[in-house]
Amino acid sequence: MTAGTMQQSASNSSLHQLAMQMRNTSKKGPNIPTREFVECCDTILPFFDHLGPVFHVARGEFQQKLDSLKTQSLEKPLLVDIVEADRRANQATVKNSATRNLHRLSAAILFVKLLFERLLSSAHAAAAEAVAAAAAAGKGAGPGAAAAPAAGAAASNGGAA
Repeated sequence: MTAGTMQQSASNSSLHQLAMQMRNTSKKGPNIPTREFVECCDTILPFFDHLGPVFHVARGEFQQKLDSLKTQSLEKPLLVDIVEADRRANQATVKNSATRNLHRLSAAILFVKLLFERLLSSAHAAAAEAVAAAAAAGKGAGPGAAAAPAAGAAASNGGAA
């Protein structure tokens, strides 16, 4: 088996694992266990590594926000518990609050989903076009407020940021 085949096999396995975790997590409705959500998000991180160097910053932001939720998962077993605690403390919109980080992770997941849908929709879709389309479809919400537009600009300039 060649290195490329092994990498593709690992990517396919990761995609399958992600799909299964998302399916299992989504069946829980509003009572999503924090630990399961964090584990599901962990499976997304390797995909950033395949999107090129312009997504390195986005991966770091995703990881940082995910780590904050990992910490919260010990005290608050459900995502709704995190949101309620921040809301009671009037911290839901404060920078780096768990609720805001949860929102940003959700936006990043949506961005990656839209990016992959765009890449899969056409065999000829260029990365820069896919990033721009995903950012537009997600109303600019990406894996960091400035990361998506910067990634699109860098991809269209041959990777130069």
